[in-house]
Amino acid sequence: MKLSVIIPTYNCASFIEKAINSIVKNRPNDLEIEVLIIDDGSIDNTNKVIKKIQDQINNLTLQYFYKSNGNWGSVINYVRNNKLAKGEWVTVLDSDDIFSKKTISIFQKYAQKQRYDAIIFDYYKCWKKFLWKIPTYARFRKEIKGELKKQTPFCIPLAKFFKNEVFYQLPKLRENVGFQDAIYTMHALQIANNVFHVSKAGGYYFFKRVGNSMSIPWHSSRFDIEVQICKDLIENNAQEIALVHLLRLKFRNLVDDKKIKFTVKRDFCFSGFSWYSRLILSLMYNFWLKRYFNSSE
Repeated sequence: MKLSVIIPTYNCASFIEKAINSIVKNRPNDLEIEVLIIDDGSIDNTNKVIKKIQDQINNLTLQYFYKSNGNWGSVINYVRNNKLAKGEWVTVLDSDDIFSKKTISIFQKYAQKQRYDAIIFDYYKCWKKFLWKIPTYARFRKEIKGELKKQTPFCIPLAKFFKNEVFYQLPKLRENVGFQDAIYTMHALQIANNVFHVSKAGGYYFFKRVGNSMSIPWHSSRFDIEVQICKDLIENNAQEIALVHLLRLKFRNLVDDKKIKFTVKRDFCFSGFSWYSRLILSLMYNFWLKRYFNSSE
């Protein structure tokens, strides 16, 4: 079995070695891994850092590709258009995040069962000195089916593994705009037929690190992009993800200023979440966020 790990990077020379090491140091001996580093137009010394790493490792394939800047969605499009991912399984690891120590071994165990076309982990969210576990689905939900697959608000690509055929069925992502990772995950979960949930933290997501999309200032173009992403999520029956976007104060204030409301086609469904996420989001929606949504019925 072979795993393709796509690492999108942009000016992350100071972080990317840790991301790569989280693969190299924890790779099972009987699993073939190819790492595809897609440099989205970096102007720092990322290329030199990668060259040094390539000279040092010999237990996996590490390929480096440089392209003009087009943001996160363009990286996924680049891999798909050039058919670079050759593994039976594909995952995306952002260059400022890392896998947990046992993630790849646990993934391999379930992938070998050949019953699933998506294997999804929880993850740790890291901010400054704080760390907390984010459950993708409710703890005791293992095999995720139907519309429940998309009804998770925690949809970053970290520690989400998809079969090759799922990856290559993805629609083209938008380029030259940010925040396409949620759209990527939503579509992949929509395409996958058999999703398995591992209720362990598969990686560390470094929220609001310099260079992370979450650290971009709230200018008008970012706001317009976020509004469109929320509409896309709702259109694709993943409105729970759109709801979480509205938890951010600055975005919510701008939505208030523009008097924007989002039209949804169904009631919100929180049944797939952990009990505390279900409770918190239900309360927030009913007493606080409901006013941002209209029903089309």
